[in-house]
This record gives sequence, structure tokens and C-alpha cells, in this order.
Amino acid sequence: PVGYLWVGPADGDDPGAWWVWDVLVDEDRRGEGHGRAAMLLAEDYATSHGAHTLGLSVFGFNEAARRLYESLGYATTTVKMSKPLGPTG
Repeated sequence: PVGYLWVGPADGDDPGAWWVWDVLVDEDRRGEGHGRAAMLLAEDYATSHGAHTLGLSVFGFNEAARRLYESLGYATTTVKMSKPLGPTG
């Protein structure tokens, strides 16, 4: 094993809307195509189980993951922003 993938129906009323709940490739195995392979597997699995969309969340600072998802055809649908408050903000 080089990581794991957790995919299934999203919360909500649409049973065809699926979600990548978690995906991880071991740090020492990144850059070898395992993330791409995992996402393609997720798409095939979801499609074979009736999904018509597959969504996921990615941290804004995770540029490598964002590039991977964009290269696979994923598009940004929401953006969340925050600001630290207090003496260090």
C-alpha cells in the first residue's frame, strides 16, 4: 500500500452526487502517479455505482494537489477564506 482513498455518496438529497471523503498518498511515494491513479479509480468506482458528479475539498495552499485535480478536469466551485484574529493577526 502507498496510501488510501475513501469515496462515497455525498451528504444531501442527490444520490448521484459523490464525494472524495479522504485521499492520502504516503509522502515518500508522492510524485509517482499514485494520486492520479487513485483519483481515476475513484471516478470509475463512483460512476459504476451511479454517481454523476464527484466532488472533493482541497486546502488552498496544497498547490500540487490542486494542479492534479485541475489536470483531471475538476473545477473550483467554492472558496473559503479566513483570517487569524488577536495579537498575532
